[in-house]
Amino acid sequence: MTSTIAIVGRPNVGKSSLFNALLNRNKAITSPNPGLTRDRTYSYYTPAGGGKYLLIDTGGFIFNPGRDIEEKVNLQVEIAVNQADLLLFVVDVYSGVSSTDEKIADKLRKSSKPVILVVNKVDTPDKEVNAFDFYSLGFSELASVSAAHKRNIYSLVDLIKKKLPSSEKGKREEMLKLCIAGKPNVGKSTLVNALAGENRVIVDEMPGTTRNPARCFVKIHQRNWEVVDIAGFWRKKKGKEVEEIISMISARKEIEEANVCIFMLDLLKPISFQDKRIAGWIMESGASVIAVGNKLDLIEAEKDADVEQLYRDDLDIRMPYFRIAPLVLISAITGEGLKNLFYKLDEVLESAYKKVPQKDLDVFFKKLIGKRPPPEAANVRPRVKSLRQAGVNPPVFKLDVVHHRLDKIPKHWKNYVKNAIIKEFGYKGTPVVVKLKRGSKGF
Repeated sequence: MTSTIAIVGRPNVGKSSLFNALLNRNKAITSPNPGLTRDRTYSYYTPAGGGKYLLIDTGGFIFNPGRDIEEKVNLQVEIAVNQADLLLFVVDVYSGVSSTDEKIADKLRKSSKPVILVVNKVDTPDKEVNAFDFYSLGFSELASVSAAHKRNIYSLVDLIKKKLPSSEKGKREEMLKLCIAGKPNVGKSTLVNALAGENRVIVDEMPGTTRNPARCFVKIHQRNWEVVDIAGFWRKKKGKEVEEIISMISARKEIEEANVCIFMLDLLKPISFQDKRIAGWIMESGASVIAVGNKLDLIEAEKDADVEQLYRDDLDIRMPYFRIAPLVLISAITGEGLKNLFYKLDEVLESAYKKVPQKDLDVFFKKLIGKRPPPEAANVRPRVKSLRQAGVNPPVFKLDVVHHRLDKIPKHWKNYVKNAIIKEFGYKGTPVVVKLKRGSKGF
C-alpha cells in the first residue's frame, strides 16, 4: 500500500508552495492571500532515487472558526491527518512561533503520527538561525526550506525517506484524467464526493467554494482515474481578483490535459451564455466530453415525459457544436444515473482511442468522394487521393489533397467529412480532427 504524506499548518505559511516544490510542478494555486486552499488535494509523488508516496495538500487550520466554511476546512484537514502516515507541519520563519502553531503542534502530537517540522521561507542562509526557534514546538525532526525558491528541498526529501521508507518502487499504474467542469453551484464537488465515496471536497451553498483544483483517485470499471474538480467558471466581469484569474487559467489547463471532461449543467436552470462559453473551451481543448445534467431528483415532470430527450433537444438547439457529447442525467446527491455515467465514460474513452482499419477507410473514402467531392477552390477543383488515420485521442484523419491552395478549400466541406467519419465509425464524445495534407500530382 502506498504511504501517505499530509502537509498541514495554519493559513498562508506556504503549504501549497511546498506541495508544488515536492512535485516539481504547479499543481496547486498559490497566493499571498490566506485561505485559498480549502479542499484536500491529492497527487502521487515519486522522488528522485525511487519510492512512491501519496501527497496531500490541505487548507489552513483555523481555531475558533467564525464561519461554516472554516469548520468544513478544518474537518478536511483532520481527515487528511487521520489518513497520513507522515505529517509535514509547515511554519513561517518570518512570523516566528505563533500561538496557532503551538495549538496545531498539540493537535498533531495527539495524533501519534510521525511529524517533520518544515520551517518555510528560509530564503537565505542568514535566516537559518531563526529556524532553530521552532524546536520549542517539541518536534525533533526539523527542515528549513524555501518552497518558493526550492531551497533545501532535497534535504527535506532525504528526511522524508528516512522517516517513512517507501515499500513501493517508483513505477506508477496507468492513470487517466477525468476533469469536472461547469459554472459555480452546479454540483461538481458533490459529484466528486459521490465518485470518491466520501466527503473528499467541501460542498457549500456559497458559490466559489472550490478554488484550487481538488483531486482524488478512484477506480471505475477497472480503470484508474485522477478526478479533478476545478473551480467554477465565473462570468466575465471587471476587477477580478488575481486568484480568480489564476484559478480560471489553471482550470483551462486542467481541461486541456484531461482524457475525458464531464461538463456539468444544472437541470433546474436554462442553458446560459456562461454554459456556452465553458462548452466552447472544452471543445477547443480536444478532450473527450460527456454532458451531465445534475439535480434530476429535483425535477418535477409529467409521468410520461421523456426528460432526457427534452433536454437533449434543448441542448442541440442552443449548442449545436456540442452534439458530439453524450448526455447523462444524474442526481449527484442520491446517486441516480451514476451507473449510466460510468458506462458512458467507458464508451467515450474507447471511442477516443478507436483505430479504424485502413481497408475500411478506403471503402468509406470512395463512397464519400463519390457522393460529395470537394468544391472548387481558387478556380481549381481539388483532387483528393486518399484518407488515412494519423492519430488517436483525439482521432486525427488526414486527407491527401492535390491543390495549390489548401487554405482555400471551404471549411464546410471539411466539416462534412468530419461528420461523415463520426457517423460511419460511431465516434461518441470525442472531437474528430480532419486535416488536409498537400499530395503529389501522380497516383
